[in-house]
Amino acid sequence: MRHHAKKKKDDCPHINPCTSDEKIGSIVQVPSELTSDEYGIVHATFTFEMFIDDIGQTRYCYNYENKYRAPTIRLWPGETLHLIFINNINTTTKAKFRLKPGCTGNGTSTSTNVHFHGLNIPPTCHEDNVVHTEIDDNDKFEFYMKIPFNEPSGNYWYHAHFHGLADAQVSGGATGALIIEGIEYETKVIDGCYERIIVLRDEPVNSKTFTSDISINWVPIRVPNFEPAVILSKPNRCEFWRITNAAADLFFNVSIINNQTNKAYPFEIIAIDSIVIRNEYTGRPETIIAHHYAMPVASRIEIKVQTPPKGEELIFMKNFLDRGVSFPNDPVRPIARWQSKYDAPELPKIMKYKDNSRHKIERFRKVHDEVPAVNRTIRFFVDFTRKDGAFLVVVDFPNPEPAEPFKMNQAPNIIADTGTVEDWRIENCSPELHSFHIHQIHFKVLEISGVPQPPGPLYDTFILPYYVNGTTNGTPVDTTKCPYVKVRMDFRDPDIAGDFVYHCHILGHEDAGMMGVIRLVDNNRKSKHQPYYEPKEDDAVDEKLLYPICQPNKIISMYKRYKP
Repeated sequence: MRHHAKKKKDDCPHINPCTSDEKIGSIVQVPSELTSDEYGIVHATFTFEMFIDDIGQTRYCYNYENKYRAPTIRLWPGETLHLIFINNINTTTKAKFRLKPGCTGNGTSTSTNVHFHGLNIPPTCHEDNVVHTEIDDNDKFEFYMKIPFNEPSGNYWYHAHFHGLADAQVSGGATGALIIEGIEYETKVIDGCYERIIVLRDEPVNSKTFTSDISINWVPIRVPNFEPAVILSKPNRCEFWRITNAAADLFFNVSIINNQTNKAYPFEIIAIDSIVIRNEYTGRPETIIAHHYAMPVASRIEIKVQTPPKGEELIFMKNFLDRGVSFPNDPVRPIARWQSKYDAPELPKIMKYKDNSRHKIERFRKVHDEVPAVNRTIRFFVDFTRKDGAFLVVVDFPNPEPAEPFKMNQAPNIIADTGTVEDWRIENCSPELHSFHIHQIHFKVLEISGVPQPPGPLYDTFILPYYVNGTTNGTPVDTTKCPYVKVRMDFRDPDIAGDFVYHCHILGHEDAGMMGVIRLVDNNRKSKHQPYYEPKEDDAVDEKLLYPICQPNKIISMYKRYKP
């Protein structure tokens, strides 16, 4: 793998990168990148900005040094990310928004925070805590996190996650890719391939007919003409595509179509949701040959493809997906025309570079052999008679807690112990698909609506099938027939103790309340991190919580404390 930043030529340094989208129909570019220094630390300062685009829509941006937009962050296991985050929204525009239902008054229309999606890191202040973290306008906030040595190598991403504003900020562009290096040591099938980072996004649209535009690496595919972007490759060689569905609300059912024969072009799935697919019993890497893959909102796949011969064109497609309710405003559309030319831009070649000893410890190994400590039922449903949030998730049917939409800084819905695994039956009692996601861990899918699932990948995001037997105001007529997915949650790592969330990753649903909090308790005190501590006098504290509310400007030059 490469280890040096590959950045776009800075021809116009005076132009704000946030306002310089690629042109419709243009060539898909390699995103700019950030890599570690000689101390194994990635240092970066992002400013969070808001602007109005060329079609009058409000957009958001992570601006790095006023040169690069949402760069890909690359880290090896054991390395550290030190990110200084400055919320500049109110200084870039005076636009304001009303918080959506389900908010408690915490925060303002310019508040934000950041989630590092898929990483199995502590949910503590200044690492990956979205439950109690609020970064307001003009705040300066420091993230400082060390990647575990046994973190799976793969494709992760980072994005805005402030409840009530996540949908607007993510669909507006507050997203970027994050790579944990070393996948070449975990599987041999990509040896000699050339890496391509692909980030798929949805974008606000100026239309009453369609809900959103889409883009690939900032090249927009706009309604109603759907002119695709262009992917250029050198002919007849292997490429390794690392694809992120960074949309706020869209599923991407992707395929590659031969434009001459109109037949699907096969690809080989190497990893799903950042983790290489392995045989559950031997631990050896396996692959899946596919002609399409339905990516739930926020999921990732890493695939091996063969570039077309010179003169042949393939089409990278977003296909139809039955979401349960009619979505005529989310049409089938081409994403990119894939062409081969000998003078195509060169991509980085995958090659072994560092010692692989750090990859010998496999996280989540043999979770299927564990005996669950607890069995729970989690139910997703909607209730359009409510005024405080129609999208709900409740715990432990048939004796559920009262159905209430999520609120920032609320008490936990679930309390569990580290060192255990749990089996969750996740029911979808609403007439549309949901995209289930849980922070800090991955899970194994055991069965879908009573059908046992063969040994397969680990996930952090999964599609919940929809209810089909009729509803009244969104409530199912017969709740005994709600489809479900049964999963095994792996809470064995003591370092993920703390408060984190599970939710529907359709962020319009999450903002409307479809989220809950789990508190993972390290009773044996094996964690190197200590989320439980006595708050200081100047900490803003809710007496019902064990945690201080995570606030900015509390830690100054945090990395100096750890720098060798």
